[in-house]
Amino acid sequence: RSQDKLQLSLCIVRNTTMDADAGGGSPRTPSKRTGGSKGSCKGVVTANLANTNYAMVRQVVEELGLKQTEHASAMDCNLLWFDTCPPSSIFNSLSLYQRINHFPNTQEITRKDLLARNLNLIAKACPDNIKFNFFPRSWVLPAETQSLVTHAAKAKGRGKRARTYIYKPTNGARGEGIALTRQIDSIPTDVPMLVQEYLGNPYLVDGHKFDLRLYVLITSVDPLRMFLFHDGLVRLSTKPYKPPTAKNMSNICMHLTNYSINKHSDDFENTDEGDTGSKRSYAWLLQHLQTEGHDINLLQQRINECLIKTTTVALPYMFKGYDACKRQARASTVRSAAMDASEAAAQASPTSRQEAPETSLCFEVLGFDVFLSKNLKPYIIEVNRAPSFSCDSQLDSDIKHDVLYASLRLLRMKGSDRSRSERSARQSSLKRLGRTSSQASLVTKESASHGVAKTASDTRTYEEWNQQQITWEQAKQGGFTRILPVQDPSLMQEYDTLIHVAFSAVAASTGTASLAMSAGRRRRLAAAKSAQHSLARPRRRAPKVTEVENVQQRIAQDLVDARHAVKSLEIIPLCIDGDDEAALNAAHTSERMNQEYRLWLGDWTRHQAAIGRYYLATLSVAQRRHILRQAYHQVMGVIRQATSKGRGAARVQPIVEAIFGKLSFNQGQGLWNTFSLAQGDTAGLLALLQLPRFALVDEIFINNVVVIAKQELLRAYHEHTLHPVQTSSVPSSPSRVLPIRTLCLLQDNASLARSTSRKLQELGL
Repeated sequence: RSQDKLQLSLCIVRNTTMDADAGGGSPRTPSKRTGGSKGSCKGVVTANLANTNYAMVRQVVEELGLKQTEHASAMDCNLLWFDTCPPSSIFNSLSLYQRINHFPNTQEITRKDLLARNLNLIAKACPDNIKFNFFPRSWVLPAETQSLVTHAAKAKGRGKRARTYIYKPTNGARGEGIALTRQIDSIPTDVPMLVQEYLGNPYLVDGHKFDLRLYVLITSVDPLRMFLFHDGLVRLSTKPYKPPTAKNMSNICMHLTNYSINKHSDDFENTDEGDTGSKRSYAWLLQHLQTEGHDINLLQQRINECLIKTTTVALPYMFKGYDACKRQARASTVRSAAMDASEAAAQASPTSRQEAPETSLCFEVLGFDVFLSKNLKPYIIEVNRAPSFSCDSQLDSDIKHDVLYASLRLLRMKGSDRSRSERSARQSSLKRLGRTSSQASLVTKESASHGVAKTASDTRTYEEWNQQQITWEQAKQGGFTRILPVQDPSLMQEYDTLIHVAFSAVAASTGTASLAMSAGRRRRLAAAKSAQHSLARPRRRAPKVTEVENVQQRIAQDLVDARHAVKSLEIIPLCIDGDDEAALNAAHTSERMNQEYRLWLGDWTRHQAAIGRYYLATLSVAQRRHILRQAYHQVMGVIRQATSKGRGAARVQPIVEAIFGKLSFNQGQGLWNTFSLAQGDTAGLLALLQLPRFALVDEIFINNVVVIAKQELLRAYHEHTLHPVQTSSVPSSPSRVLPIRTLCLLQDNASLARSTSRKLQELGL
């Protein structure tokens, strides 16, 4: 009872609902309701932040008064935040009171290849009065290789100068694998690629090329409702722009504006102001353009049009996924027929919809990358499903904080949402079970006292609901501006036509008029396929479940036990001379190793940019792969020595190969992406490399394998600094330059292999 009283008192003091403040004042100092009148305590809004690595997200959630939890299993919170797209099981288990920061199927525009294909699909289906020329001409290889070759041959046959193309991995990020070329046959074929015509004649700022990062909030797809944040980022290249030639096409800091690439340049200017440096604010750019005599209102209208049309391309897929998610959340036992394309489009379009919608369970903040030509025509370059909320400057912090703060305020979450949802579900269950009228009436009265009864919102038309929603949003939207629905009737009619065209085109491309398949039909098809598969091959005897399956877990634990000698294996020495190496070999105590580690950490801060240039610019693809092969052989050597005659290593080897396959993705640049993660962030590592959770090894084992690959890269860089003349050759063997700290530190921990061998012998291996 005392705990209940304490919880009640804390609830009264901390009860700060998302709609308590009406939009006034600075977003960094949210108002809090501290009144103690009867009924003021309606519960606390909870947020699960176990799946985010961004400190800014935690800061904003704390400012809004939400109760945070870091338990990955606590999936009953009001707000679920994921840095990456969650699995479908998360969407299927949502309740009506919850909000999650992703929509299903958004990858239809956030993956480069899917964005190109969908834009081409809708552009062909659009009527002539709807312009769809806001993205560069694109080809997805290898599927459209012949079309690209034909296009290049026609351009050459007209006597024109060879076109410049830019290619990038279809599922890449942070500028990895991007390059320019005029030779089609020079484009790599080992991974799927997106090839686009290079957009020339850019608008320049201080002689530099730039792109825009704009933040778009989607609060609903049923119907579609979009907001654009008033500020964004202007990301400049670090080299003055010149038209691409054979000599300068390899200068990525001139032709690419990716922050992940240019921040490693010596010319990168990192400032806290929005009007100087290599990263500036979108608000400053608009003011700069206005002083140059440009019509910024026309520019903003063009940008809004590009954002809306691009999102509309993915709307049929997002609506289909969200409709399944919503029906699952209702837990309705009434089987509903799948909507055809026209019915679904009428639901998703703000113009065609008739009835008031329900509160959306999903929302999403997308990062649109926009290119401006010399005449200020905007082009969509790509869309980011998980824009970074890490902050490297005060400008980053100010803009991203306000984006997150205003986004969460627009969600309309309350502490009483959960209890209201549970009472509503109980009422629906009683009706489906055919309870007596007195029982149903009792539940209805109970629900009515808590605001769950059928209210005016259930009978309002969409127009009535929309007007009330606009009034509420104006008080809560902060720096966001609603860009859809628009107030211009003729423009809204054009978007309505586009939505219907998109739904029809997607339905036609999939060969069915229906956008959804009933759950029963999916189960029947799966059962039939499973039956055919089982009849096609003889049955096999199920393998025996013994302790052998846990051998790799024990091996991994033995390898982890060696970490007591070094508190962290994230960083190794970067610049070590002979005296330091001797001191390192003599350092056996953990205190001395900690002292050495702190020195190495300072070295890493100084050398990170130089290592990035060395790996991304100096080394060729073959040299990067050689580094990964060296690390792979180190890992397998450690595992074989720690197991009896290598028998246990045979079970771990496929897992190690899978890890190095991810590290070598996109021409070996997957390895460099791991350096952006925080120390010991195993969950982020699995998400970044898109690795599953293996049953035989734990996350620490995977982290150690990646550390070995990092160490090999750092060793190669160290040798490069000692022997600059060898930059054109493949890095040499790892044993000459500095001691490599392998997984189990074999030089200082030889007993580890013996103890592991004894365990394997006990298990019969």
